[in-house]
Amino acid sequence: MSKGNILLVDDHPELIEHIAIHLNREGYNVTTTICGADALSAADEVDFDVVVLDMHMPGMSGIEVCRRLKGRGGIPVIFLTADDSEPSELGGLDAGGDEYLVKPVSARVIERRIAGKIRDKARVDRLRAAVDGWKGAASTDELTKAKTRLHLRELPENVSDGGVVMVDVDHFKRFNDTFGHSKGDDCLRSVSSVLLSAGHTVVRMGGEEFMVFVREGCVEKISSSLVKAVASQVQDPTGVAVTISVGAVEIDHRCDLADAIAAADGLLYESKHDGRNKSTCRRLSDTDWVPESGEKRKFRDRD
Repeated sequence: MSKGNILLVDDHPELIEHIAIHLNREGYNVTTTICGADALSAADEVDFDVVVLDMHMPGMSGIEVCRRLKGRGGIPVIFLTADDSEPSELGGLDAGGDEYLVKPVSARVIERRIAGKIRDKARVDRLRAAVDGWKGAASTDELTKAKTRLHLRELPENVSDGGVVMVDVDHFKRFNDTFGHSKGDDCLRSVSSVLLSAGHTVVRMGGEEFMVFVREGCVEKISSSLVKAVASQVQDPTGVAVTISVGAVEIDHRCDLADAIAAADGLLYESKHDGRNKSTCRRLSDTDWVPESGEKRKFRDRD
């Protein structure tokens, strides 16, 4: 099994051939080039783990090659040069170089530096994977499998089409008091499953409240269909239909997502006051909600 893919770039073929022989013997896959243009072409074809790069070459300099490589990602670059001056070293580091080795330097030393960079890269990759896993877990509600409110950060702050649908389970406090919290959890799971099956982004805002972010389609029809779907597919332990109340806004101009959420929240209250198990939908420009400076979004128990 290869220890890694290494690119050696130097306009002295005899030098890189000597290094390549040693690296091959140590178990690395090695590609050699003698100019910067060929090095960039090779990097288009192979995902190199480390690049060992001569700083001073005719044509494209190692500094320019390093800048271009770094612009493509975080590939480690080890500079090789006969210039041990401070300005040269600083120039290499400023270009993104990770190591600066002054010739003459043995192939064994170069191999040790390469091995260190590969270990560092592996640690960074593991950390990134762990962070991505933590973010994924934190942005998904364990109970309902909907997104958590952390996911709102991933939605666009400004939206110009689609819509926002606010959903609240009717009489949920009464449901919990009657059947217990375990059955209440089952109810929330079932409601969320129906919402998720519609194919839109679903966020659990807290308690029995959800937000559905609609990117395309008729928001009024979608919100009404959600009300009907929950009533027909979710029942309490006695067989009585569980219902939801919905407030929905169709976004008809560029607006803040927070404004759309607040407007839909107000329409949800209208559905509650009008008897529940229904959807109230309007265009955002037709709602009465007006943002106030410094106002913060609040979510309340509605029952």
